[in-house]
Amino acid sequence: MADPWFKFFPTDWRSDPKLRMCGLAARGLWIEMLALMHEATPYGHLLVSGLAPTDAQLAVLVGTSPDQIPALCGELESAGVFSRTKEGVIYSRRMTRVAKKSAIARKNGKNGGNPTLRKQKEISASDNQNSTEGVKPQKPEAIFQTASQLGAGTFLYDRLIEAASSRGQCHQNLAMGIGPITDLVAKGFDVDSDILPIVRERASPTIRSWSYFVTIIVQRHAERQAIPSKPAPKPADWSARVRAFEEDGTWAMSWGPRPGDPGCLVPDEITGAAA
Repeated sequence: MADPWFKFFPTDWRSDPKLRMCGLAARGLWIEMLALMHEATPYGHLLVSGLAPTDAQLAVLVGTSPDQIPALCGELESAGVFSRTKEGVIYSRRMTRVAKKSAIARKNGKNGGNPTLRKQKEISASDNQNSTEGVKPQKPEAIFQTASQLGAGTFLYDRLIEAASSRGQCHQNLAMGIGPITDLVAKGFDVDSDILPIVRERASPTIRSWSYFVTIIVQRHAERQAIPSKPAPKPADWSARVRAFEEDGTWAMSWGPRPGDPGCLVPDEITGAAA
């Protein structure tokens, strides 16, 4: 039996470029279809009692006239909002991906949380039937940052999940959406200096929500803003700091990112000499 609810992030819904290209009526049909797919088996597929509904049946289920369904579905499909299986069944890429992650997480728990189990391939070729037609698998809430922050072609979602994983594991709820983090990015918080260090520091499989990290990120950012600026350390100071870091891992947050991390302030000649 399906859960009576599923997570829905209004910010992610409103920022999805594929969905925003569709009209209000098409978007309304899509949310109705998502509700039906939530109750379907397999999860995320537009099936009722194991069968794909006809246009007339779908119209009855969503409360509209049958003549509207083909045009609205065509609008959604043209924008790449959904995909189809090789049998032609409509499915939500995001919902099927979440179902796969949940299944792997449950399997990990039954096997004692072996982190190597998370590395299994999660998407087979049959899950992406339309990839050769220009529609690629959908990443949950995937957004691009500037090349200086993330590197060209890197998804923020992937970096956050990696940072939040403790010994290869993180709570399955974190895979449902990164809306609270994208809100911080929109407000000007830096991914590498403000967000990822805190996520790595506090990573734990028991953390269920990105909001947990948001509170700490905002607090740490405010603390750094309150610290008066100091003259740049002399080369001798940097040498001592790097030496202490190599010996026992000592590194103060006020010195910026650690050696080897993006945005590290240690002069190149110091890190080069240490290497």
